[in-house]
Amino acid sequence: MNGNSNERRVTSFGDSTADKTTALPHSFWADNRASMVIRGVTDVISFDETGVFLLTTCGQLNLEGTALHVTVLNTKDGIVEVTGKLCGLFYEDDNGSAFDGNGKHKGKRGLFGKLLS
Repeated sequence: MNGNSNERRVTSFGDSTADKTTALPHSFWADNRASMVIRGVTDVISFDETGVFLLTTCGQLNLEGTALHVTVLNTKDGIVEVTGKLCGLFYEDDNGSAFDGNGKHKGKRGLFGKLLS
């Protein structure tokens, strides 16, 4: 180096500003409706014993069931694991128009959906 500070370069790896939607492929795996692994999770909206609401690289994913427990919550790597009894799951488009401000579904639903409301 010739003493010029412009010759020093800093290289950074693992840029936190990288777009997570292209880096995290989405998948859903369930074993006997009792254990679920979801990959490609970008954010967790909410969860309780009857529902888990996630944002994934493929849109919003909603899990409905009983005695649901989030056992792994790793949004850095995009992995969420859930145990309990899975009764249903569905995806929403990115606009989320089917939900009110609390993550509850606004549209018509079956008997199970009415019991959760």
